[in-house]
Formats: sequence, C-alpha cells, structure tokens
Amino acid sequence: MKIVKKKGPDTNRHDYLQYCGTYIDKTGKEKAFTPDLIITKNWNWLNKENDVEYRAVVEVKSPYLQPIYKKDYEKYGENLKKELRCHLSAKNNNKVILTDAMKWEFYKKNKEDNELVPIRTFKLYDLSGGRGKWEWKKDQQGIVENDVIKGLFGDNLTYTKPIEEFEELKNFLKEFLNNEE
Repeated sequence: MKIVKKKGPDTNRHDYLQYCGTYIDKTGKEKAFTPDLIITKNWNWLNKENDVEYRAVVEVKSPYLQPIYKKDYEKYGENLKKELRCHLSAKNNNKVILTDAMKWEFYKKNKEDNELVPIRTFKLYDLSGGRGKWEWKKDQQGIVENDVIKGLFGDNLTYTKPIEEFEELKNFLKEFLNNEE
C-alpha cells in the first residue's frame, strides 16, 4: 500500500480548516488563514484521527505597530475586521480573542451571518498625559495590622494587592474558554 502525502489545508491526517478560516488569494485560490494562537482541549496534530476541542483562536497585534488599545471595534480597519471574521469561518471555532497585550477583546460568532458579536473588553492600561501615552495599571499596597504580625516582624505587614483588571481578565478567560456556548 502506498501512502500518498497531500499538502494544503486538508491532508490525510490533519485538517487546518477545523480551526482556520479561509481567504481567497490574489490568484483566486482558497487558502487557510492560520491564527496566531489556537486554544484547545486535547490538542493533537492528527485532528482527523483524534477528537480535538477547539476553544478559541487568538489574534495578536503589536501595541506599537498595530495597536488596538487606542480604538474601538467600530474604528478598526476593514482588513482587521475581515481577519477576525475569517477566523470565525473555521469549521470548529466560534470564538476569537483579539489582543495587543494592553487591550483584550472577546468575540463570538453570530450563527446566522458569521458576524462578530463583541462579548467583553479589558483595558490593562491608563492613558497618561500626552497623546498616545499610556501606563500599565498599577497595583496597590495593602497592610495587615495584627498584634501577632507586629510581635513577629516588629511592624505591620505590607503586601501588594492583585491588580483588579488583571484578576478580572484571568477569571473571564477561564469562563470564556470553558463555556461551550
């Protein structure tokens, strides 16, 4: 028996189109549009032979070269919107996360027309001073006032409180990726 190796979006053992949308290139040929990151459960490259749960794809932009933190979805260029919609045209993916590390946006597919439905946005920065200047959200100090602590350490104990927005993002990521909807 001769094994025929096939290249492209659909091989004998791997199907890119389970998690990749497609686009038409300049020559009119349909090609797979590979996401920057795929989040799965039970990942296996041999996805035709193994059951892989695709949870979401992540599109990553540079905060310097392609920032999204300065804009809302309505102001994104048509190319970026097209990329996000393309990710949702995959066979087994209905969620997209868009980030430039400073801003995180969560989308799901509208089942009727393959359009993006914004779910939630997290901003991990504060604008400061001049145009386009930003700073990461800052943590705050907490104090444990306790006689036992004072007895052991000679003073109250200070600690860094978790940054609320980072904690909310972490918790929402878990919820978003584990929600079957």
